[in-house]
Amino acid sequence: MPGGPALAQPVSGGSATEIGEVVVTAQRREQRSIEVPVSIVSNSAEQLERANISSTLTLGSVVPGLLMTRTGAPAAPSIRGVSTKVASPGTDANVSTYVDGFYQANAVALNRSLLDVANVEVLRGPQGTLFGRNSTGGAILITTRKPSHDPTLIASASVEENSGRKFVAYGSIGLTDNLAVSMSASYTKSDGWLRNRFPGPEFPTVPQLSNYFRVRALYEPTSKLTLDASYEHGLMMDGTGVAFVHVGHPLSAAFPILHTDPRETSLGSESRVKDIWDAGYLTASLDLDFAVLRSMTQVRQDRSPWTFDLDGSPGRFIQVQAVSPEKMQTQEVNLTSKGDGRLQWIVGAFYFHDKSAFRISSPSSSAYGAETTAWAGYADATYQVVDRLFLTAGVRYSKEKKRCLVALTGGGAGPLSSCTDGDPNHREHAWTPRANIRYQIDDHTSVYVSYSRGFKSGGFNDARASAPYNPEKLTDWEGGFKTARGPYQLEASVFHYKYKNLQFIYACTVVAPPFCTTNGGVFTTNAAEATSYGAESQFSWRASENLRFRGGVAYLHSRYDTFLNASAAAPRTASDTPPCTNPNQLLCPNVSVAQDWSGQTPIRSPKWSGNLGVNASLPTRIGSFVLDANVSYVDDYQVDTDSLPCITPNCGRGLKPRRVIEAHTLVDATVSWLSPDKKIELAVYARNLFNKDYLLRSDASTVGDTVIGAEPRVVGVRVKYAY
Repeated sequence: MPGGPALAQPVSGGSATEIGEVVVTAQRREQRSIEVPVSIVSNSAEQLERANISSTLTLGSVVPGLLMTRTGAPAAPSIRGVSTKVASPGTDANVSTYVDGFYQANAVALNRSLLDVANVEVLRGPQGTLFGRNSTGGAILITTRKPSHDPTLIASASVEENSGRKFVAYGSIGLTDNLAVSMSASYTKSDGWLRNRFPGPEFPTVPQLSNYFRVRALYEPTSKLTLDASYEHGLMMDGTGVAFVHVGHPLSAAFPILHTDPRETSLGSESRVKDIWDAGYLTASLDLDFAVLRSMTQVRQDRSPWTFDLDGSPGRFIQVQAVSPEKMQTQEVNLTSKGDGRLQWIVGAFYFHDKSAFRISSPSSSAYGAETTAWAGYADATYQVVDRLFLTAGVRYSKEKKRCLVALTGGGAGPLSSCTDGDPNHREHAWTPRANIRYQIDDHTSVYVSYSRGFKSGGFNDARASAPYNPEKLTDWEGGFKTARGPYQLEASVFHYKYKNLQFIYACTVVAPPFCTTNGGVFTTNAAEATSYGAESQFSWRASENLRFRGGVAYLHSRYDTFLNASAAAPRTASDTPPCTNPNQLLCPNVSVAQDWSGQTPIRSPKWSGNLGVNASLPTRIGSFVLDANVSYVDDYQVDTDSLPCITPNCGRGLKPRRVIEAHTLVDATVSWLSPDKKIELAVYARNLFNKDYLLRSDASTVGDTVIGAEPRVVGVRVKYAY
């Protein structure tokens, strides 16, 4: 994993208009971005703050091609349209997330605040060789601030609309010549933007709360040995992903309350989804002169209680109460070459153990889960064939076992043991190679062509050992161009994907063992294949000492090659058999159906996305006045395969989906004043400056058609002190 910070800042000095070159860790060593044959978007802590990016869920506004959505409570990142609909214990996102080099498996915890980071890198494309399992879409690398021997203090306080307030503090100091420590803490609270309007008293539908504490120590007992240890405790409460607003086709006339405003609900209780975690990390690095030997150990425990109202009415007909506990350990050892020789290499081994469960107490009582044990070994090397020509080859072998767990007695409170309806152990392995050729045109420009593979692990349907599903596999061919010269930095890439064994929800319309033991119900299986191609580009331009621009654009063309029996829900109409006789067709309930999605655009795959940011400053005798603005665009896309307008078995080929997220453009802006010594900042900021109405989710199910409205304009003020 990364052995040092990934700094989005100039490597060396230069003129006032030089933008400098960016250092990244996409190949698990510090390198200039132009030397790395991977499509990367890197943002420093300052760039994220000025773009109003405070959590992983908002990263998409500065990373074209990245969508951060949710499958209920868990986060569901998507890069280049590679995402997942499956969310249950033992399943992970297709985009892997790492914090200081440590893999984060919990999908609920991916809704993470970015309050003490040094940098965030987003790697596009499968990263199976260097970052392993579940990185078919790419990887998000979060690097936090390292302790410094120089006394450092950063503190800020913000107040914004919806009763929002945020307090952040970070401090670092050297205690001895070879020991430095840092502490960071934050508190964030808001009423959110969804409101319960009818009937009865109003209340915030989704109150939001975040507490975070982290302590880190950097100890260098000798010039050869470094110990980096940290502990963090956090609480994140945000139920937005399950605060459904019903807009049509309710399950029953018993609760027909429908809304035209996607930010208004009629619920019997607040939506609360929490993740409470404790984690410890230890990285030990030993300099062996010819290479660096590194050991990375992680222990993490999460507890995620959920409480939300699914029926969309003030009556408590479908109240969901559950908790999802998870315990995870990882261990990695790798050896990374040193020096500037023609051959650079890394070899390593990785171990992962995770036990997660989902315990439901309402509306039923049950518990199920999965225990995963995974091992991997990898090797990767780059050889300089001639002065400017580099060849890279690497491979990773992964092997894992998943055990199906269920509460055989005691319902949701019972102990978990092995499932009994089949073999409770599901085993799989995968080879994920990569190879590329890079030609460095000059010291500031390079081009590359690469090949890589990735896989997303399989698993079990909830508490069903008789119906495991297999890993997804993705093959990527890619070419790119990178340059960083004077005031300009430009990167562009093109890619082609072949995506097999997509894990999706399969609708049972006939009895067809082993998946469909009854006529009805849905199960996860390997149902679809897809072909995708596209291109993306990003740039930075320092027009003058006080004016900078940065942005990017991404294009994606993706289609399911074959996708029969996709699980869906569509309303019964007056012309169907049997017909819906309700004169108000909006009250006709949805029915479960299998649809043919062959030829359709995959979920979370907008054709176009992009952003443009500007940073302009005006120095004066009393300080500097700074304007930061970011404009982001996302084309329309589907959140789920659930809404073609037909109900006969495997209908739908060529039809357009009923429910989509419409294309939208957002503008975020910050105006700030910096004191002459740059220690004090006063800022006024606005998210969604022009109050654009758009949706976070738009779904259909047998409960009804539901939406979740996105955040409207929010204005806030911030004061910050840095020493």
